[in-house]
Amino acid sequence: MTDSDRSREYPIQIAMLGLAGYVIDDEEAIEDEKRKAIARGRWCLRCLTDQDFGFDVEKWHNYLLQHEVGGYCSCPDIEASFSDPIRLRLVATLEQEPVKLSTEGLAIAIVEALIRERIVEDSLQRIVPVVRNEIELRKILGEY
Repeated sequence: MTDSDRSREYPIQIAMLGLAGYVIDDEEAIEDEKRKAIARGRWCLRCLTDQDFGFDVEKWHNYLLQHEVGGYCSCPDIEASFSDPIRLRLVATLEQEPVKLSTEGLAIAIVEALIRERIVEDSLQRIVPVVRNEIELRKILGEY
C-alpha cells in the first residue's frame, strides 16, 4: 500500500495505522515519532468509537472488525504490529509515562477538538502553529 493509497483511507484506518506504530510520512521514523503516532492513534480511536482498549492493537483490531466500525479493514501493516518487538517496547514506555502532552501534542489535541466540534473548519496545518505559538507564549509568561 502506498502513501497515496493511505491518504484516501477512512479516519479509523489512519488511527489504527498510528496505533500500530506506522508513521505515514517516514517509514524509517525515529522511535519518538512512532511512540507519538501510537499515542495519537489510541486517542483518535477513543474519540471515534467511545471505546478504550488501551494500546492493545489486536483488541482494537478485533473490535473494529466485529462491529464494522467506520469502514475499517485489516491490512498487513496492522497485523504485523501485533507482535512487533519495537512497538511493544514503545507501548511499555507509554504505559509507564505520566499523561502529559508536549506543546505540539497539546496544540494538536485542542485543534482536533475544535475541528471535531465544528467550531473551526480549517486544516490542522494552518491552525496548529497558531495554537502552538500561543501555548509557548503562555509558558513564557508563566500562565501555563
